[in-house]
Amino acid sequence: MGVSIIGLKQALLTKDVYLQTEVEFNLITAQEKSQYRFIRVGFASMNDAEMTQGMKIIVHELYG
Repeated sequence: MGVSIIGLKQALLTKDVYLQTEVEFNLITAQEKSQYRFIRVGFASMNDAEMTQGMKIIVHELYG
């Protein structure tokens, strides 16, 4: 079973991490929001260290 991403965006914004959640890009509107599990992450303007740190923050927020 996947982890719901509801509330993830807001939690990460407090840690200076921005991402898009499935709620923003999923075209299937009949799906229960509690079943949303996907995120979109972009690294266009980041170096390797920033990418690594951002992913660590995301993983920690999701899985502790």
